[in-house]
Amino acid sequence: MASKTQAQRFISFIHQQIDTLKGERKTLLEAVDEAANLVQSEVDAWVNGGLVNQTTFAQMNNRITQFIALFMAKSVEISELEINENESDPTSSANSNNSTMPKTSYTKEEAQESSMFSREETLNKSGLDTSYITTTRFAILEEAVFSIIKTTEQVQEKQDGVNKTLETLKNANLKSKTKIQERLTLLEKKSKEMSSYVDELFETKSNVDLKLRRIEEENTYANISINELNKQISSVKTRSNDALMSIQDLSKSVENTNQHYNEMSDKMNQLEISMNLMSSQCTEQFESISYLNKDKVDNLIGMVCQLMSKRLAPLETLNDTLNKKVILSKEHISKVKSIDTQLAEISVKVKHIENKFNQQTLLFNAWKIVDARHGCINVDKFTDVSTNYGSHFDQSSGKFTVPLNGFYLISVVINGITKGSCTIKCFQYVKYEEFKLEHSSQLCCVSDNSCVPCIVELKAGNKLFLQLETKVMGPIDLIRIQFSCFMIK
Repeated sequence: MASKTQAQRFISFIHQQIDTLKGERKTLLEAVDEAANLVQSEVDAWVNGGLVNQTTFAQMNNRITQFIALFMAKSVEISELEINENESDPTSSANSNNSTMPKTSYTKEEAQESSMFSREETLNKSGLDTSYITTTRFAILEEAVFSIIKTTEQVQEKQDGVNKTLETLKNANLKSKTKIQERLTLLEKKSKEMSSYVDELFETKSNVDLKLRRIEEENTYANISINELNKQISSVKTRSNDALMSIQDLSKSVENTNQHYNEMSDKMNQLEISMNLMSSQCTEQFESISYLNKDKVDNLIGMVCQLMSKRLAPLETLNDTLNKKVILSKEHISKVKSIDTQLAEISVKVKHIENKFNQQTLLFNAWKIVDARHGCINVDKFTDVSTNYGSHFDQSSGKFTVPLNGFYLISVVINGITKGSCTIKCFQYVKYEEFKLEHSSQLCCVSDNSCVPCIVELKAGNKLFLQLETKVMGPIDLIRIQFSCFMIK
């Protein structure tokens, strides 16, 4: 602790001063006064340094004053004791007779007065041991100094506690102020964010309402193409049902053919068994009639061969017929498998188309107003674009890059034409090869709309853009163009 170190330093300093005073043989009162002054100067330095307050300083000053008064009283008592001992000591009296007979009886006033003299004069008058007096008096001084130091340390400890408490309160106050300031800043920031968020919400709501109205208009025009697709789907379903009926008939005929083939195979096996039996019988008969002449044997063999040929002829014919039916059955089976595969693909496509029409995906929708004029108009740099499938539509060039393979429903809506007609051309770029899909619109008026839908099969990477060819008949107004694309498969 800093105060304890300073106190120890102060004690050593006092001891050094006391030793110096001993060497200089000053009076006890002068040494006390100087030590008191040193203590006073050290305390003043502590007060000026902020180690103790003014109240503590006053208490210490009173304590030092009391100490000095007590020391003075003790000094007087010691002087009286020295005088009394000197009067009662015969050796001292004898020695004093050899001198000029100094005064051996002192009053209280004389003792107090003698304490103001130098140490040598006091000792010469009293004749006492100098070391005893010095040790006794400086023991009292050291005890008082230690008492002062202890009081100073207690005051310093209290002052440190107060300083720590004040520092803790200051830190807590600063932290609370900092937290309040941070919360105020955060609240202001959140307030600004909420106001901007509310503005964005209102703007988003207006945009969503506008887009919903446009989507409703597009759905109205798309219903026409959906009805046509429904008709095509119904025709495909009818053809699928017919194909299923034919497949069922073919399956029945194949089953009948297989059954007939199995029956004929059984008959062929039975015939083979009977032929083997007849062959064995012929062999036995041939052995039994070997004694007959050769002509009779040849005639008998000829008769057997004729009989066998008559029985084998229909069997061979039946075998050829069965082989032909087997070949036809295999052909029918391969055709049936091919039809099954096609039907499975058609069924998947039909389900996919039905799902797509139940949940259509709007890839992009773009609007633009252009000046009507004669000739070709390349529509690019759309001003109002909404899309929900990445950034495949380039707003600056007006070209749409196809992201996936499939069928797409392309819709072009024109309104705001006073007089005249428009030819709408939708171009598809595939490796710098141009395929034109031309759809001519009817004559339009200011209050009328012209909608031209078309369905095309595109591949990933293909590009679509819009081009108009107008023929103006009289003054016309601005042309408002909508270009949209749905993926239906």
